[in-house]
Order: sequence, then structure tokens, then C-alpha cells
Amino acid sequence: MIIIKGLVFLLLLFSHIGLASADYAAAMHHYERKEFRQVLQVFGEAARNGDDDARYMLGRFHEAGSGTPQDFVQAHQWYNLAGARGHRHVAEARAAC
Repeated sequence: MIIIKGLVFLLLLFSHIGLASADYAAAMHHYERKEFRQVLQVFGEAARNGDDDARYMLGRFHEAGSGTPQDFVQAHQWYNLAGARGHRHVAEARAAC
């Protein structure tokens, strides 16, 4: 029974990572084509689903004004949400913003 619970946990863990990875890949595909509205939409949906990498990227987009008006308050908001669970790049980004 413990083995089954462990396997189910691993399946759920890796399926979430796969989805996050697919979201990131889709967003970067749009970014390369300079389709910033779609990038923000994909990252926004992923961020609402708890993806800290997407939250960090939304911070970067708001900081730079890519596809959205430049807004340092929004950038800090997204950085703070990503940093709440220990995202590795947030401290540097907040300091530079």
C-alpha cells in the first residue's frame, strides 16, 4: 500500500512538472515570435495555477514593459509571489528593479 501511494505521489509530481514545462515552452515559442499578449496569457494562467517560474517571468515582463506597460509595482508583486516559495532568482530581480 505504501508503494502504491508513493507511485501515485511521483506520478502527480512529474505530471505537474511536465505541464509547467509545456506552459513554459509554449510561452517562449510566442516570445520568440514577439507575440507578447499570448506570452502574458500563457504565463498568467500558469502563475494562477501556482507556477513560480511563470510568476517570476511575469515580473520580468512587467519590469521591462514587454507586451504590457512598464510597471514596477506589478513586477514586485509577481516577484514577491514567486519568492514566497523560494524562487532562486527573485532576490536579484527585486534588487535590480
